[in-house]
Amino acid sequence: MSAEILDTIDMIYSAAVDPAGWGRVLKRLADMTGSVAGGLTLEDPVRGLGKPITFFGFDPDHVQRCFDHYLPMNPLFGIEAKMQPGFIVANEMVVATDAFRRSEFYNGWARPQGLCSPLSIVLHRSAGRYIPLTLVRPDGADEVNGEQLGLLETLSPHLIRAMEVSLKMERLDLYQDALQNCFDRLPVGIVLLDDANRVLRINSLAGRYVSSGIIDIRHAEIRIKDTAANVALQKSLAARIHDPCAVLPDISIHFDVAAPVVINVVPIVNGEPDFDDGRIATMLVIRSTSIANAQRVIEDFAVAHDLTGRELALLTALATDGASVAECASQLKIGLPTAKTHLQRIFAKTGTRRQGELLSKIFRSVHP
Repeated sequence: MSAEILDTIDMIYSAAVDPAGWGRVLKRLADMTGSVAGGLTLEDPVRGLGKPITFFGFDPDHVQRCFDHYLPMNPLFGIEAKMQPGFIVANEMVVATDAFRRSEFYNGWARPQGLCSPLSIVLHRSAGRYIPLTLVRPDGADEVNGEQLGLLETLSPHLIRAMEVSLKMERLDLYQDALQNCFDRLPVGIVLLDDANRVLRINSLAGRYVSSGIIDIRHAEIRIKDTAANVALQKSLAARIHDPCAVLPDISIHFDVAAPVVINVVPIVNGEPDFDDGRIATMLVIRSTSIANAQRVIEDFAVAHDLTGRELALLTALATDGASVAECASQLKIGLPTAKTHLQRIFAKTGTRRQGELLSKIFRSVHP
């Protein structure tokens, strides 16, 4: 096998993982077959539809006109059943050259570009759609010869395998985009770490925690602004490295007038370490223990401090709605003086003096 063919095969497999490489493959094959234009297309002969994947040597406006108008006239659609992976077909195998030159397809599309004598090789087929690689010689040139056909037959298995890999890579990219979309829509913050506890990826909600200053990520290292919480986090991450299956405690970050933020450190067990920098080893789940839907917590707090039913009602309105005493009074349909009396009794029973201090005590009673 010649050095040129070996180099072409290498180029083909490079295109499998780099879609831009298919343009280089087209130009190499065109040079080897005396063609001046080439393209990869996805075509549906039943519906007469198609779209270009990549091409060179064609006028872009004519390419668009081909798919808008001329594609259903493609002579190859007449032998659609034969268009299976590896099938190589020259134009004259389907229609006589004289007849082709009288066709609208030739006169309206090929001839204005100085083209004729296309040669196609099918690289992929799924149901009724297929992907042909087409090379086109200049108008007036002879059809491809036996040596050139033989060259394409030699390269055919490599072209087919490379296209299969390209399509799988494309599907993986689509899956990844879909997963990222779901990842960003999760109602909790997610931070993914590798074996060395370096940050690989965060979702949108985790990004908000970073923006708010609760979490700091620099040079792929994650830290918590709260010193005690950060010490606990680093200790858990170090323990995870020592024992990938360790059950790690949750980490709480408390605030004075807001619900605590809880971080769950979740080891991702992937078997033996493989020193793959891109491998996910730990997931941090960051969530706010919002009191808004924690009626039971408020009720337990009320029982623990011997609050009456009316005092519980006021406390619930204060904690879940973030309303003022006046707004709570209106909501509960009681007078403002009565609401203030209830609040003073709550302060006395809970050992607090201000509304913020009271709410902070409730939030700190939440068990993550």
